[in-house]
Amino acid sequence: MPIHIGQVLIKNSASTFSDFSLILPFTLKMDSLHGRIRQIDSRRHQKANVKLAGKINRISNVWIEGSLNPFDIEQFMDIRLKTDSINLSAITPYMAHFAGYEVEKANITLDLNYRIINKKLKAENRIIIDQLTLGKEVKSPEAVSLPLKLGIALLKDSNGVIDLNLPLEGSLDDPQFSITSLIGKV
Repeated sequence: MPIHIGQVLIKNSASTFSDFSLILPFTLKMDSLHGRIRQIDSRRHQKANVKLAGKINRISNVWIEGSLNPFDIEQFMDIRLKTDSINLSAITPYMAHFAGYEVEKANITLDLNYRIINKKLKAENRIIIDQLTLGKEVKSPEAVSLPLKLGIALLKDSNGVIDLNLPLEGSLDDPQFSITSLIGKV
């Protein structure tokens, strides 16, 4: 059935993402979300334009902009997500689960651009982490056994900033391709 929607307006919306599979529960809230999605069309090569802005955890600004084929994202997507400085202690559940430490303090700024064309992903990830300080150690069977504190110290510049450019490329058809290759680069 053909579908065509000229525009969807989003005003003062909110969304919540929760992950209760971790050693500590994780919740991320996006609120004050507003913007639009234009030209949602089921025809194969039609692209919807997305422009959204909002807040993460009621403090940090987030912008999402680009275009995609909503009926076949694996064939086309070009989306950019940018944030202001976000308090990184919010990801303590992931750090505790996979790294074995809480986050005492840190701020993160993201500039992420993900492009998919014909199941080929090309991603640019600019991640700036300011003043990352680990807190208490947490016992987790999933935690990696790495000299994490040493690694953080080596990545920080003289101002306590970690500035990472992490590109990622691959085919969505390749069973060996996964986001863990990006984590391995970190």
